[in-house]
Amino acid sequence: MAKKNSYKPAFNESDYIRQRVRTLPVGKCYMIPDWEETGETVAIVTRCHPKGTFTVGTYLIDTFCLGVKDSFYRFSINEYDLEELLRNYSNVKIEETDYAVVHNLIYGALEFAEEAGILPCKEFSLTQYILEEDTDAIPLMKFDYGKNGRHLLVADNRSQLDFYMPKLRKHLGDDFSFICRDDDWTDSTGMDPEDDPDDWPDIDFAGMLEKLASKPDIEEYTYIPDLSRFPKELDIVHTDLYGLFSDSRYDSGFPDNILKKILDIPHDELRKDLGQILLFQTGKTLSELESDEDEIQETSVAAHCIMLLGETGDKDSLTIILETLRQDKEFFDYNFGDAAPEIYIPTLYLLGQDDPDIFNAFLHEPGLHGLARSYVLTAVAMIAHRQPSRRAEIIRWFRNLIGFYIERLPQKQCCDGEVAAFLISDLVDIHAVELLDDIRKLMDTGFVDESICGDFEEIRKDMSEKHGYTEVSSYSPDLKERYKRYERWFR
Repeated sequence: MAKKNSYKPAFNESDYIRQRVRTLPVGKCYMIPDWEETGETVAIVTRCHPKGTFTVGTYLIDTFCLGVKDSFYRFSINEYDLEELLRNYSNVKIEETDYAVVHNLIYGALEFAEEAGILPCKEFSLTQYILEEDTDAIPLMKFDYGKNGRHLLVADNRSQLDFYMPKLRKHLGDDFSFICRDDDWTDSTGMDPEDDPDDWPDIDFAGMLEKLASKPDIEEYTYIPDLSRFPKELDIVHTDLYGLFSDSRYDSGFPDNILKKILDIPHDELRKDLGQILLFQTGKTLSELESDEDEIQETSVAAHCIMLLGETGDKDSLTIILETLRQDKEFFDYNFGDAAPEIYIPTLYLLGQDDPDIFNAFLHEPGLHGLARSYVLTAVAMIAHRQPSRRAEIIRWFRNLIGFYIERLPQKQCCDGEVAAFLISDLVDIHAVELLDDIRKLMDTGFVDESICGDFEEIRKDMSEKHGYTEVSSYSPDLKERYKRYERWFR
């Protein structure tokens, strides 16, 4: 979780990408091969954040004529989400490659397209910053562009052809070829007649990127917290706890002796003190954010409280924890950064495992953030994963929830396309084949975000495969393991 000395009301991903993402090391890069034959490929470049996440740039490259036709990014996603993004290309062959190959191919295609008066897609104005600057520091590699030494426009339809033809004629005269896939093939393009585009691999690169980049509408956040519910002053038995939790030396965790001292407190007393501190810290944060103060000292107080409450084993604490889950995105960004899943999910599992119905009222409440809902869904999926004897009970719980979502998804009430996709992803993780018919009905609403979970055939295929790493299995209820994982967000 990134620490900051001053509070910035709204973190802007675009500004970060323009100003800072090039300071992050380049990670693995990927590309669909055989572009020399098809003239199109998808390239993926990753940047590695210190906290273990990745910012990813994806580029649809046309080496025959148009340069970078489409592009999008994903900001600070985790390893699981990166693997999910790559699995979206399971119907084609995608290979790991050197960054220099991707860099040279992109900038060479851009230069070739510019000769024809064609500029890159508007999204490239931002995603270019995920690439390195095009300087001599990148080893130069030369590739062949065009087809048979000429620009070849491969238009998907007549309107696309009509759009580009004036540009090509203005800049190239008659020195180019073109194909419209909607027209019958002729050999009048200057290409080899045996090189029939109908025989090229039928890969819808543009459609693939459109699906991955599209962001469906999400449920509107409407919750308004009542600040009077949060104590203005602390009234706790163990007064040293707040000092420990707000001490910057312990932002990422405690030494074993201090952690033991905390856990040696009788759990009923500890639960009450932790609950009061969490309510106090929540109200304090909301008041400071509302006041627009320039200087707000960020701490891990709320994170410590939520993780330690998991050790008390008292489900009554869920009332307070769920109240924090109702807060807005600024609250989450300020208190937890990207570590919120690590903080919430195991505690929700520990406190709600005996009675998952305790979460129903929260999930049926409109106007909350989808990510907050997703933490509850993953926590319930953990029950099926860690307690196989209760699988039938959890399957019934999810079946009821899917029925609830099917009715409300079109109106984005209590759920949206992202929440539905997160739900399906959790069900894939626990191989809930019993729910495939229910999932199909949910998908048939047309509102599920398939860029997250894939289409139904991909879901069914993933259900039948065993994956060593899944998000559900990655969370541990062990407190020391949780703090070990939490610590990596500070590196």
